[in-house]
Amino acid sequence: MTDNENLSILIKSVHELIENGYSKRTITRWQRQEKIIKLAPGQYIKKSVWDELFPVQKHLARVIAYSRTLHNPVFTHYSAAVALSCALLSAPHNVQVRGCGGAKRAGVVYRQDDSSVISSTITLRYGRDSLTVVDPITALIGCARDAPIREGLVIVESAFQRLGARLSYSRLHKALSEVKRVRGARKARYIADIMSPLSESPAETLARLAFLDLGFKPVQQYEIPTHRGVYRVDAALVKERLVLEIDGALKYQSGQDVLDEKVREDAIRLEGWDFVRFTWEDVLHPARVERKLRRKGIV
Repeated sequence: MTDNENLSILIKSVHELIENGYSKRTITRWQRQEKIIKLAPGQYIKKSVWDELFPVQKHLARVIAYSRTLHNPVFTHYSAAVALSCALLSAPHNVQVRGCGGAKRAGVVYRQDDSSVISSTITLRYGRDSLTVVDPITALIGCARDAPIREGLVIVESAFQRLGARLSYSRLHKALSEVKRVRGARKARYIADIMSPLSESPAETLARLAFLDLGFKPVQQYEIPTHRGVYRVDAALVKERLVLEIDGALKYQSGQDVLDEKVREDAIRLEGWDFVRFTWEDVLHPARVERKLRRKGIV
């Protein structure tokens, strides 16, 4: 699988292809035969590479390609979030560039930033390419206003994990809370009210949102003392003594991981706790989360 840092060298301009001995006629034929994918005017990537990319990587590839063809573009909203390595549930086809709101050209949508925020720009390096994007808070406000609640919350909470100390919870909370009298302002303020810097994955974000919608406020990263030591769980309903765990393939990469998890769970159960586990498919469908909690007699 291609990593983001290598995307830059895999995107070739028409001039590079010609310098490598390929004629314009050959390039046109490859495009017609779908051997190469046109990302932006004069910018191409092999279809075999394209097919291996995740949707967010495909959007990043388009951002890199358009950074070469547009005049001093400043990427904003989803495109800035992708360049900042935030997680997205889905990625738009068009890249989003700062400009007169609503204007469009092939593959590009121009967006205005929130006027209540004094925004700045930062430069990110992707291989040989430099991307200029709005600052993280401006990008996240744009996403929170535009996206459905689930998507917006995933983007915002992933930013805390991906950006670390570069993103202040208090500053972002204040900025989102002050969005008013614009489209999506209510969504932005709601995300400010419920966002958490403790969610360690999009799955945890979606699970927590499902719990909140059911009227529960789980304690994240809760520590439970046992005879084997203190164990931290993804989340817990403390009053109900119910551990809420998000299972993923990356958690259990070996037989020893599975054995360690069994020892951990047994120790926690001896302290009077029960478990309910959720998969990625569960958290994508809140009704499945509700059913699992109902089986435990919680809902």
